[in-house]
Amino acid sequence: GTADVSVLDMATAYSTFANSGTLKPPYIIRRVEAADGSVLYDVAADPAKQPTPEAIPVPVAETVNSVLSGVIGQPVGSGHRAQLRTKAAGKTGTTSDYRDAWFAGYTCRITTVVWMGYDNKPGEPPRYMDKVHGKEVTGGSLPADIWRSFMATATEGARGCSFKPVDAGLT
Repeated sequence: GTADVSVLDMATAYSTFANSGTLKPPYIIRRVEAADGSVLYDVAADPAKQPTPEAIPVPVAETVNSVLSGVIGQPVGSGHRAQLRTKAAGKTGTTSDYRDAWFAGYTCRITTVVWMGYDNKPGEPPRYMDKVHGKEVTGGSLPADIWRSFMATATEGARGCSFKPVDAGLT
């Protein structure tokens, strides 16, 4: 793509696939309580943070989940370095000239996005990741490794889950 997008926007989009097409707005804080135990904020009671109706048709989301599971699950997939012990799906991304590298991935319970690049200041020449420890950084290299490292810990001990199978008539 040519437009700038935030890591939070990417995580929100990929979470929609994981939720079978239902958009769940992101949040950082689930609940805030005062010293006396009274609830000051609870995301469960916030109408702006509740799931929205189907943002993507369920069959489309399920097809995307199936395809992106192959990115991680197949030994020749561009994201094979992100493979976990639990079912996961993901997508690599590398911009022209190795300026940015992404790995966006999810299980049915958690979505994580890794971005690598340089935050160039206005007027500065762009910096590229074409010689990081002598190698070119792609989404399937360091970002996938970072994603796997985080997600292996985040999913450790969690109940396994999988995505709904795709109806063969839709592919």
